[in-house]
Amino acid sequence: EIARINQLNKEVHPVKHTGLDIEDLLSKKQQLEQLLVSLKSKADLQRVTPDQAQAHQTKQVEQLSQIQEGFHQEILLQCQNNQQESARITSLLATLKVSVDHKLAKLANLSKHEYDPNCTYCVNNVFVKDAMATKVELEEDYKTGTELQQRQQHLDSFIELNQNTINQKVQIVQAEQEVVEAKRAVELAHNSWKTCDSTRQLQERSMIELEAKIADYYVDEERLKINAKLADQINQHNVSLQ
Repeated sequence: EIARINQLNKEVHPVKHTGLDIEDLLSKKQQLEQLLVSLKSKADLQRVTPDQAQAHQTKQVEQLSQIQEGFHQEILLQCQNNQQESARITSLLATLKVSVDHKLAKLANLSKHEYDPNCTYCVNNVFVKDAMATKVELEEDYKTGTELQQRQQHLDSFIELNQNTINQKVQIVQAEQEVVEAKRAVELAHNSWKTCDSTRQLQERSMIELEAKIADYYVDEERLKINAKLADQINQHNVSLQ
């Protein structure tokens, strides 16, 4: 009997886990399966996004290259200089106009007085002298104004003639900004996909560990049943020994 009891004790199976709640394990598995489906779907969608972002970036770079064809930086710089000079002339003409209007008003007031060129007093009168000087100044002002207007017309003509270059620069700046934004979108897409995929891989490892525990539970459950039968047999042999 003792030999049989020892033999039965040797047949007892070891149990890995005790106290596992199979209902809790199965519930967690179901939740994890749903999460993995969601993460996988999201990762698959994200996986396309970097490719799309990269394709968009390539397209934007190609468009920028096309826009830059035939662009002349030196002409643009000349247009910009002309625009500044034209604006300066506009300011000068405005100042000159105020001065001319003032001088014309002065002459208008003096024209009301009688003037005899043979009169020594009239000729030497300070107001008359001022009026004569003003007329000379006005002639110079008209000459200066005409020269400024001609200069401005020349500047503006060059600008108008090369308006396409100015417009091209605007398009280039916009295209360059779009390339920068496209590059940023590629980086964001890759980072987003990596984060999503890393989370999915982490949860997949959790699922493997959880499934291993569930498998161990069922193995232990079967072993416990066998062990229970062996315990009954051992008890029966112990009773016989008594």
